[in-house]
Amino acid sequence: MIPKNDTERAAAHQRIRNSFRRRFASTADKYRSKLIEIYGRDKGSRIKCAEAFELCEYGRRPSTAELKRMFLLAER
Repeated sequence: MIPKNDTERAAAHQRIRNSFRRRFASTADKYRSKLIEIYGRDKGSRIKCAEAFELCEYGRRPSTAELKRMFLLAER
């Protein structure tokens, strides 16, 4: 499964990178309104890739301030 020469390896590497880029760009588009809410219209609209996390339904729910601290969403 590993390409045998440099050209094939480079092509495989690029295919994998493009696949991940599409995946995380899709997530950014899906949650665009939340990104805008967190980062503001200007920054949130320009974010190209994102990763989403789901909070566990068990236990307590963290506050917005705690979420910002945990995911380093503090104002920059």
